[in-house]
Amino acid sequence: MPNISETWLKFSNTFQSLPQSKRISLLLVLLLIIGGTIGLFSWLNRPHYQILYTRLSPEDAGAIIDKLKEEKVP
Repeated sequence: MPNISETWLKFSNTFQSLPQSKRISLLLVLLLIIGGTIGLFSWLNRPHYQILYTRLSPEDAGAIIDKLKEEKVP
């Protein structure tokens, strides 16, 4: 079984043997995949806010907001 340094050397040689346009294309695709993955994870991890209560009096709404602030709920 080849070790990591042999595998990296083989990959490096193969990459260097490609024409420059293909190397640039390969790097761009790799950057797009990495950027897309980061974007997807950040989008999935954002908070999803929903309405808790509707048709409340201003006093009740204020009491709920105060309690949420007290509990440090965003």
